[in-house]
Amino acid sequence: MSISFERIPSGGSQLVPLFYAEIGSGGTPYTQNKRLLLIGHMTETANAAAGANVGTATKEQPYFLDEVNASGLFGSRSMLRQMADAARAIFPTGEIHAMAIDAPTGVAATGKITVGAITLGTQGSLYIYVDGERLSVGVNATDTNDTVATKITAAINANIDLSLVAVVNGTNSNEVDLTAHHVGAQGNDVSVELDYLGDEGPLSATLLTITVMSGGTGTPSLTDAFAGMGSEEFDTIVCYANDITSLGQVEDELGNISGRWSPTQQLYGHYITAKKGTVSNLIAIIEPRNDGNASIIGLTGNPTPPWIVATEAAAWVALTTQGTPDISRPLQTLPLIKAKPPKTNLDRHSIAERNSMIAAGVSTLHVRRDGTMAIDRLVTTEKRNQWGTPDNTFRDLITRYQMVHFVRSMRTRIETEHGRKALARRNPGNNSGVATPDDIRYTLEHEYRRLELQALVEDSDWFASQLVVEINANDPTRIDVLAPVDVVNQLRIVAMRAVTFLQS
Repeated sequence: MSISFERIPSGGSQLVPLFYAEIGSGGTPYTQNKRLLLIGHMTETANAAAGANVGTATKEQPYFLDEVNASGLFGSRSMLRQMADAARAIFPTGEIHAMAIDAPTGVAATGKITVGAITLGTQGSLYIYVDGERLSVGVNATDTNDTVATKITAAINANIDLSLVAVVNGTNSNEVDLTAHHVGAQGNDVSVELDYLGDEGPLSATLLTITVMSGGTGTPSLTDAFAGMGSEEFDTIVCYANDITSLGQVEDELGNISGRWSPTQQLYGHYITAKKGTVSNLIAIIEPRNDGNASIIGLTGNPTPPWIVATEAAAWVALTTQGTPDISRPLQTLPLIKAKPPKTNLDRHSIAERNSMIAAGVSTLHVRRDGTMAIDRLVTTEKRNQWGTPDNTFRDLITRYQMVHFVRSMRTRIETEHGRKALARRNPGNNSGVATPDDIRYTLEHEYRRLELQALVEDSDWFASQLVVEINANDPTRIDVLAPVDVVNQLRIVAMRAVTFLQS
């Protein structure tokens, strides 16, 4: 056997006695923090209302988030601060980054709360729900409707977690004008409602009239944000942008031809967003899409902003896909902390509706009996192959993450064991600096068996029987590999036929 050295010269050129040693790494199996990236808006001078601080971050630049710096970087009332809090609640020790993007060209959504005439001596509490968060406003016997409007304004602006700001109307002082904190069509999804729980009493419905948020226009461009990501790896990317143009930009950025999933980049990543609408509208919009690198959560009537719901789901994905064996487990039943369910049962998706949504590529949540929102099934929008034929290989996003982990594990093992070797068809001298196709085959088979023990893949004997490792016919310096991968599946359905027998 001939030993190859990295630093010590071979042959007889080293003449000075005596002992020389080089120390190197024998390599370890693949392990890596899989990073979560939040993309959204920051507070700027133009929208720094109600005492909100202006963010200091540079746009289109990812920042690492610790437990407290989101408010300073992006502003205490910003979308990104909301997303950061939602992500940290589920993924407290994870590597989370955030990036601010330009506000779209358009206008902010607006709404209104009108306080009706108050009968002298009326007392009690008013309950208003903004973003699903309950605000309580006391009404005293001497209050007028103008006084109550001022109290409502103060209550809304005192809560920095809300997606809007309030001001008393300059003409009608019994009216509270509401404006979404950020410009764009997403402001139309900000919820303002009464009687959410049903235990609020009659006073709110008697005195208050809600004009829902509407009129917001403008969708973002993600082009500069994607450029700002550079060549950094972000395994999970979450953003509110769910319009057709933005989803097209996502598909290009994460594509397997020249995007982050291409062989030349190998950066990978999965995009998660959420969209509000009726079941039929969600299916009509999402079913035509066919992108294995994007998941869209369908919401109907949920008071929580879609970007918070999407962030919570993405945080669970980032947490559970850090490594094996958890990466192979399904996400079903994992609870969302901040997300609130729809007020009425009619807006809570039934099993039949969720089944249709999943078939169309819409990711689903379900509502537990205690009102907790939980993940039902997170799917990609990919449903067809390049010929338009149905293909469910990458229906579930977990499969995408499993394959990324597999490829990175194999790459790490190859780089560790064969990163700097000569290539020969045979190695009769058993030289440690020479690799053969059989050596590489052994490396791949060994790594596959290791991953099998960690429940990422299965059936290593089948893998070995189907594995092809050969020197390229046109390039003698290149090894070609055909690797058949059988990833571990998730337990999603248990079907039982229970037969009753009455026996004497």
